Amino acid sequence: MASDVGGSQLDIHSGGVDLCFPHHDNELAQSEAYFDNDQWVNYFMHNGHLHIQGQKMSKSLKNFITIQDALKDYSARQLRLVFAVSSWDKPLDFKDSLISEVKSIESTFNKFFSVVRALINDYKHKLEKGDHVSKKFTEAEKNLYSELEKTQLAVDSAFRDNLSSGQAIRALLDLVSNANSYIQATASGKVDLKVEILILVTNYILKILGILGLETRPDGLGWADSKVDAKDLTGAGTGAGASSGSNEDTILPYVKALAQFRDTVRGLAIEKADNNKFLIATDTIRSQLLQLGVSLDDRPDGTSLVKLLDETEKKQLLEQQELKNKALAEKAAKKKEQEALKAKKEAEKLAKMKIDPKEMFKDPSLYKEYDENGIPTIDINGEELSKSAKKKLLKQYQQQEKLYNEYLKSK
Repeated sequence: MASDVGGSQLDIHSGGVDLCFPHHDNELAQSEAYFDNDQWVNYFMHNGHLHIQGQKMSKSLKNFITIQDALKDYSARQLRLVFAVSSWDKPLDFKDSLISEVKSIESTFNKFFSVVRALINDYKHKLEKGDHVSKKFTEAEKNLYSELEKTQLAVDSAFRDNLSSGQAIRALLDLVSNANSYIQATASGKVDLKVEILILVTNYILKILGILGLETRPDGLGWADSKVDAKDLTGAGTGAGASSGSNEDTILPYVKALAQFRDTVRGLAIEKADNNKFLIATDTIRSQLLQLGVSLDDRPDGTSLVKLLDETEKKQLLEQQELKNKALAEKAAKKKEQEALKAKKEAEKLAKMKIDPKEMFKDPSLYKEYDENGIPTIDINGEELSKSAKKKLLKQYQQQEKLYNEYLKSK
């Protein structure tokens, strides 16, 4: 069948590594004999098996996962990244650690893309206000551009080295790290940020990710907004023609959040509230906007960097916020528990301090006679206490006497 389409010689023949022998050897033998040549295929590309948690995926092991099943737990982008970071000709072990690595990689790209878009919007806003914005590259921009050129060479080398897509992605992540360092340097005010260099870096990163099959925005500044799930594969999705709602439905949640913030600030101002309550109000509006897909990042100069998030970015930030809130709640609960334990110990200590040492041994079920300080001398059986027992009771008496005197002084 292949020869019927490709002729007497094929350039590339692919298949699973398990087909090398005898299947492909048999194909070669038959085809080369039929066409009377020595090379029916120029290049064989044998891909590795897919394993699940260390075991080969098969129905017999009951670990067979369909694309539809996988898309119930992971996004199409995450699945594509799984294949992109793995070697095509080696076994791919679909396990928790790989998924965690891919989610971390996706998060790194997400954060970078959203920051760059926010900085571009900030730059446009400055131009609209008539602010002077220099476009001249300084040493910082030149250094980042140099890193971009190094990354381009590293990615080219990776693709030439047995299509090493994982190596290419690691090179892109290094470039993101360098770009983030540049952004942090500009945030300190030591360097004026130039969005042009960030656009070049972001466009290149997304160009390569696009080559690897990941969907990107037309402007080259982030992931594509389209979302693929199991329903799309079965034809049960809503379709591109589904209504997205009116402008009023879109805008109203934001307006309500701002109106509520305005009411809160106005009420606090009228009651001349403490400054801390105003800060709490700003944290509240930040959380509300995050629920609506808008992230506000504090900057050293006191202004906010506004980032518009897609659903994936929003979900990740909300999950991070939930983990942070959980950690803070656990810390607060632990602190409260420690304070309660400390208060209990102090209450017990205070109660003990109030006891007169002369009264502390007055227990008729244990002793019959006492000396002038209330220290027992004769036990309940009428026998005199031993020297060691008296010594032990005297030591307890002296300790309590010290506590009791401290209590009397504190009154």
